[in-house]
Amino acid sequence: MTPLLRPCSASSPCPKWDSQPDCTGAKAAVARLAIWLDVPWPAPDTTERVIRGDPALATRQVEIGGLGSAANTLRATARPVASTDEIVRELLDKHPDGPDEAFPDDSGPTNVSPPTLEFIRGIARDFNIDTSPGISGWTVPLLRLVISSEEIGDFLHLLTATIAQGIAPG
Repeated sequence: MTPLLRPCSASSPCPKWDSQPDCTGAKAAVARLAIWLDVPWPAPDTTERVIRGDPALATRQVEIGGLGSAANTLRATARPVASTDEIVRELLDKHPDGPDEAFPDDSGPTNVSPPTLEFIRGIARDFNIDTSPGISGWTVPLLRLVISSEEIGDFLHLLTATIAQGIAPG
């Protein structure tokens, strides 16, 4: 194995050459590359690896509390079960089809009274002033200012009422 060689510099000769070359510019780069090409590749790791899928090893790992290690040991050899008529029949017995209309349209809230405008304004006043703006970019101070307007207050009251009754458009 060749020992690692240091690159040449202007003050020391290049170790690859007998005489001091011009160690500036392109020659210096070529000299450095020539030196580093002599570095040997590391030897491959020959340590023995744990054989995956060994149930006895997984059992020992579970006994000492290594549930994650046991799962990783068994995972490499685990495969999905082949689909057979018997398996499909068992699955259908355990998980039968539900009703065609499991969620009918009339399952929503009924007769919900919409919140009052004062309730909506009270909620806006209760927001922490340091709360980050939402996706719209509206900050709490801006929301408080806007909601104090009579026209915007009426709009928000109408909007929350239609949302509460489940009839809001869009």
